[in-house]
Amino acid sequence: MKVNLNEGFSLHIGQSAFIVEEDIIVKFAGIAEDSRCPRSVVCVWEGRVIAIIEILGGKWFQQLRLSQPGSTNESTRGLFGEYEIMYRMEPYPEEPDGIRVEEYNLIMTFSKIS
Repeated sequence: MKVNLNEGFSLHIGQSAFIVEEDIIVKFAGIAEDSRCPRSVVCVWEGRVIAIIEILGGKWFQQLRLSQPGSTNESTRGLFGEYEIMYRMEPYPEEPDGIRVEEYNLIMTFSKIS
């Protein structure tokens, strides 16, 4: 899929997006951790979810871990070089059974830092 800077997009695990103006590819490679407290449970710790993305641009490759705290649906801000990445993971776990791999959806926006 082709996207532009400042344009929101979503990826399932294994999917990639091509950021046209920057000539870079962003891939949602997987989930390193999902310890978010399900809404139906009372927890001592809110947990977190950590998504692994891979960024390929020209002759370089970088793997990043994007961490979002549990108990929120708000986007989290991350920095990568000259880019700001706003991201959030869906869905939020409702039950202790967890989320199936194919259900994870990483919603992102890449912006250039001025």
